[in-house]
This record gives sequence, C-alpha cells and structure tokens, in this order.
Amino acid sequence: MFSYDALEGAKISRRKLMDKLLEFQDSSHNQNHSHSNSYPDQFNADINDDLNTPKALATLWNMLKDPTLENHQKYLLVLEFDRVLGLNLGKREQEQIPSAVKTLAEERLHARKTKDWTKADHLRDQIASLGYIVGDTAEGYTLTKK
Repeated sequence: MFSYDALEGAKISRRKLMDKLLEFQDSSHNQNHSHSNSYPDQFNADINDDLNTPKALATLWNMLKDPTLENHQKYLLVLEFDRVLGLNLGKREQEQIPSAVKTLAEERLHARKTKDWTKADHLRDQIASLGYIVGDTAEGYTLTKK
C-alpha cells in the first residue's frame, strides 16, 4: 500500500545507499579478489523468486555490512546488483556543497568539540534552514542535501 511515509523512507534509504557507494568508490583497493562470496548467487535467487525485491535489497544491505569483503568488492557488487534494480546508483555526481554551509558545519564541529551544545544545536538548525542535513562521524561530519 502506498504511503508518503514509505516514500520518504525509500528516498532516505536510496540516499544512504548512494552515500555508501561514494564512500566505497573513493577507497583504495587490492586488485586480488580471488576469494568468492555468495552474495551474487543469493541476490539472483532473491530476484528469481517471483521478483522478490525486498529480499534482494536485504541481501544487498547484508553484503554492505559484511566485514570480510573489501570496500572495492562491495562497490562492484552494488553496481552489479543495480543493473537489475535500476536505481542508477553509479550515476550520482558529487554534490557541490556551498562554502557557507561548510563554514557552518566547521563551526558546529568546533562547538561540539568544546561541548558548547547550545551553539552546536543552533548551527545545526542554520544548516538545516539552508537545505542540508549534518551528520556526526568519527572523522568529523557529513553534509547531505535534504
């Protein structure tokens, strides 16, 4: 059944998947991929099971979480799976984030490091008003367009 909540959830999931793909694309990789994995076979079985797309997507997300696979392998598998799914994941271009948004994000990071939570919250709201979502990571932050 269609709902706007489900549509928004799908939009968020697709953006997360595209962000992961960009992360994996930029990672260094070893050309030796001699050990095989069962993800392509499982994905094909899911799709061949009366086009069970939810199960195929679950296989894709499980593959992304697998610590035994190198990031480059994950990148190649996502592109292979996307040939069936048609989400155009490989066609995402790096978004140009305005310098004003980056400056606010840097200020927010500094406020968080100095434990000035009120200022950090205010800066997050400013960033949101400019159409971006700021996320916290171990390395600093991420910025994505709403």
